Amino acid sequence: MDEKTFLESLAATYTTADRPQDAAIRSMALRTFMPHFEPESHALELGCDAGYMTRLLAPHFRSLTVVDGSSIFLDRDITAAGLFSLHSGGLMLKPFADFQLNAMHASGLLGAPQLEGLYQLGLEYPDLAGSLFSVCRVAA
Repeated sequence: MDEKTFLESLAATYTTADRPQDAAIRSMALRTFMPHFEPESHALELGCDAGYMTRLLAPHFRSLTVVDGSSIFLDRDITAAGLFSLHSGGLMLKPFADFQLNAMHASGLLGAPQLEGLYQLGLEYPDLAGSLFSVCRVAA
């Protein structure tokens, strides 16, 4: 199986919905990235998935280029694109599967203080986070 066919088969298994866990990750992502925004600049989004982050990011930039690709290749692709990472990390420590975290949200067990703790831990321990990010600039 070639790489493109393999990645497309994986992408078909992903589901994105407006569940509490998805909303928490989107909120943490925007919170993490906003200090790095330059409103009159151009932005690049890698891994646009269903476009939910695209819709959140687009109003903050003059233009936004989106590219969907595998996170496995993120570091390699950043370098290959002539970029360097200013800041990278994890958005949220993820000790459970999404369906378990959604159930914790629904039951009230997981609220704002717990989400803040998981956010801070994700920044500290990106290897244990469910979502990774890298804020990049063009290499000199």
